[in-house]
Amino acid sequence: MALPVGTILGNYRLLRTIGEGGMAAVYEVEHTGLGVHYALKTFTFDPKDDEDGMLRTKFIEEGKLLARLKHPNIVHVFDLAFDEERKLLYFVMDLVLFADGNPYTADDVDREDIDEDMVFEWFADVCQALDYGHAQGIVHRDVKAANLLLTQDKHVVLADFGISHIVGGKLHAELNPSKTSRIEDGTVTILGTPHLIAPEVDAGAEATAAADAYSLGAMMFEILTGKWFDQCENPAELLEGLAYDWTNALALFLDDDPAQRPETYMELVEQMRADRELREEAARRRKRLRRWTFIVIGALIALTPLAFACFGLLALH
Repeated sequence: MALPVGTILGNYRLLRTIGEGGMAAVYEVEHTGLGVHYALKTFTFDPKDDEDGMLRTKFIEEGKLLARLKHPNIVHVFDLAFDEERKLLYFVMDLVLFADGNPYTADDVDREDIDEDMVFEWFADVCQALDYGHAQGIVHRDVKAANLLLTQDKHVVLADFGISHIVGGKLHAELNPSKTSRIEDGTVTILGTPHLIAPEVDAGAEATAAADAYSLGAMMFEILTGKWFDQCENPAELLEGLAYDWTNALALFLDDDPAQRPETYMELVEQMRADRELREEAARRRKRLRRWTFIVIGALIALTPLAFACFGLLALH
């Protein structure tokens, strides 16, 4: 349950609730000393799960790692703490709001309000974020539209980057109610968003950068088509006629073999952008050629009577 407005957690005063789940909530907060607004995310848990304090220690240690992720397409986490009175783990991060002052994710946007160019820029934003995070050795583990926060200029920043890496075991499962936890054979807990989980993770393997690639591909397919990739008999058909070559790109991301998925993404993004420019330039050339063809044909048709008249005059002489 969300905390009341006005609650003080550390140096932060809660101003409003901007997101809430079963075991977590996100607030807009004000730093009591600086007057600056941030986003604060809380996690609640049963103290019996952490009698030796190891989870709190792990939370803080991993938070230090996340605080080093400084990239324009990643929400920056810069403070983590534990509130003893309320038994709350919380972290403080950038507050990302849209132009109207409210928080939105890519999952909130009506499909009628987006076009393919906007979606491609979202794709590029996430690719940059993941390339950077993976280079730091951090796997996101839950790439989905609900974790893409919309900025004022309609780009996106990736939230919760590596947060699932902070907490483990039983606490991990309980603190991520938006995820699906399944027990197979009584031994393996599988965490992830349905339809976005990489096949190897679904089979119980550890999530890696390659699993992020699969989730990214499945997310983009759903945003572009409105369908889930794992439920389509012929997914390539749904991508036909688009301006960018999503068919080949997403085929790489969605390969069942994690070793075949791209290790980095921005080179592919730039190739898709360049391929589109080449196709558009070729289309412009064809259009110019057709226009000049019609001009020449029109000119010939217009000149035909004059040609016959001239031929007649010559015949008279």
